[in-house]
Amino acid sequence: MFCGTSSGAQLLSRDLRLALRADLSHTARVCYVCRMSKEQVKAVLDRVLTWPDERQEDAAKVLMLMEAQDESVYRLTDEQVEEIRRRRSAPNARRLTLDEFNERLRHLLGE
Repeated sequence: MFCGTSSGAQLLSRDLRLALRADLSHTARVCYVCRMSKEQVKAVLDRVLTWPDERQEDAAKVLMLMEAQDESVYRLTDEQVEEIRRRRSAPNARRLTLDEFNERLRHLLGE
């Protein structure tokens, strides 16, 4: 069906990656507005089987990536999630150079 690789980005065709990126904000809104019933999900999956082979493979790859995310041992704590939200809310936050970071680290460690 498709070749295995450890990189999720390599699994998806270029066209699918571009389409997902372009539609990400709309998709996120739609996903959180309503929940699909099992019958609706089954209907969508049944329609996928009518798509061309390449599109079916792309759909399967996306679902496999979602499954892999669920199996990940890495989880953010509530504090980490809040820190990410805080940092993302400051779009013009100052970035440090590596030298500036190292200097701050030395200062914090008392070196």
